[in-house]
Amino acid sequence: MTDEQRSDLPEEPEPEAPSRPAPRNPFEQPDPEEEEGIPALIDNRRTAAISGVIVGLIALLLVVGLCVASSYAFNS
Repeated sequence: MTDEQRSDLPEEPEPEAPSRPAPRNPFEQPDPEEEEGIPALIDNRRTAAISGVIVGLIALLLVVGLCVASSYAFNS
């Protein structure tokens, strides 16, 4: 192919950079300095577990209430 023929060919578009972040190594030990600067909504695992139990109980009460209300509605 000559230079003139190459210039007549349509140029290929440049590949776009991926929108997802680069993969991280899950086995790498985190730096303690970096962890201190990260804000957390829940302080520790115990608090998270207690919050999960409370949210689960509230959801269970709502489902039971919905079942009771629907049984009253269809009995009449």
